[in-house]
Amino acid sequence: MIADALGQGKRVLFVAEKMAALEVVKRRLDKVGLGDACLELHSHTANKKAVLAELKRTMQLGKPSLDTIRWEAGHYKVARDQLNAYCLAVNTPIGDSGLTPHELMGRLVTVSRLQDGATLPRPSFETKGDKEASAQILGWNRAKIEQEQDHVANLEAHFGRMGVPSQHPFRETRLGSVLPSDRQLIAEAFLLALQSSRVLEGAIKTVAGFLGIVGRCDRAQAEVLGSAACRALTAPQLRGVELRTGDWQAKRDQLCQLLDAGARHAGSVDSMTRS
Repeated sequence: MIADALGQGKRVLFVAEKMAALEVVKRRLDKVGLGDACLELHSHTANKKAVLAELKRTMQLGKPSLDTIRWEAGHYKVARDQLNAYCLAVNTPIGDSGLTPHELMGRLVTVSRLQDGATLPRPSFETKGDKEASAQILGWNRAKIEQEQDHVANLEAHFGRMGVPSQHPFRETRLGSVLPSDRQLIAEAFLLALQSSRVLEGAIKTVAGFLGIVGRCDRAQAEVLGSAACRALTAPQLRGVELRTGDWQAKRDQLCQLLDAGARHAGSVDSMTRS
């Protein structure tokens, strides 16, 4: 209020009970460059000599320099124009979309809060195809945007019924469509696969019980059992060999050397046979 009154050429008398209030106002006037227009008359602490000295100092200042004022005014005008241009840009619809950058940024903030740690895919726009796609998107109107939103909503509803595509049992199929006549064939093939799976499950349990292996009846366990069964079938006959005697452990190093020598001998014989 004091600054506005001074700008209109008025005189202002500011009075306060406490010295602290006067000092705050004077300090703020000094900060904005209006301190020289203020004459301090602090009741009994003021004296005639100090008042005259202050008047003499302010009169000797001369006229205010307009260069600084013009520079500040120009600087503020540039800042004002930039802010106005920014406000206009973020509130102007993009192309024929009817959507402003302000609205789109708000939607992005909403989506980022709902994605629960997931990251949104970001197009690179580096390749020719990406640039062409970007140019097409910038040319969409409101009707086109609503049409694409309907496609996304239908896709979302489909995923809700189907589940995650990578976990779907038919994820490897290459069929583009299934006719009513194909359903019977699929059902028959499914029943045949189910019967085969049950036979395989029974075989896995039988082999596992014979080998004394306890585990799940799944594909990984079937592969482990298959390897164990092959090794058991190709193992040498050990009938009549006492495996529980302590000599096997006592002569462990000698047995290892014997096995290594046999392996080297088998390799050399095989090499001579090929040559």
